[in-house]
Amino acid sequence: MRDDLRAEFKTEDAFSPLFGSLQKFLAERPEARKRVFALIDKREIAALAASSLIEGVEETLSKLSRGASLSLVTMQGRRASEGILRKFGLARLLPIHFTREDSLERSQQLRMAMSRLSAKRDEVLFVGDRLNDARSAAEVGVAVALISQRRQSEIRPDYQFGGIKEFKRYFLE
Repeated sequence: MRDDLRAEFKTEDAFSPLFGSLQKFLAERPEARKRVFALIDKREIAALAASSLIEGVEETLSKLSRGASLSLVTMQGRRASEGILRKFGLARLLPIHFTREDSLERSQQLRMAMSRLSAKRDEVLFVGDRLNDARSAAEVGVAVALISQRRQSEIRPDYQFGGIKEFKRYFLE
């Protein structure tokens, strides 16, 4: 992807981390937004066919949705994320979603979701898998649960789980 972006836009930009770099790149070259997203969309749509759902995700989301309003915030594009939700039958569980087309800033996506859900900070648990998710949650002032094997960081999430089963056991059993 990064090589495709460098070739398309004839730049030496490392595009790493991808979306942080894209924020800066698009701030300098806003006219490139449509082409950048089209390149990424092409890759995401192609990958959709080979995608699989992590065991336990559907059941976990189903149980969570019984007692809470859920929203998806993702750096994937709208077409790919909606394709994934349809493919795995998750659209009913995540009817509200914000993608990179809405914002390239995770914290802004969180604020949009909270606004749409009329949620207060102390009512929100953001579940993510990247350190940037923990940073964004801290910036917005909401609790965060990271589901990731990565544990070394200057950022301490409120909750840390190695996988979805561990998360489910802690919150739902």
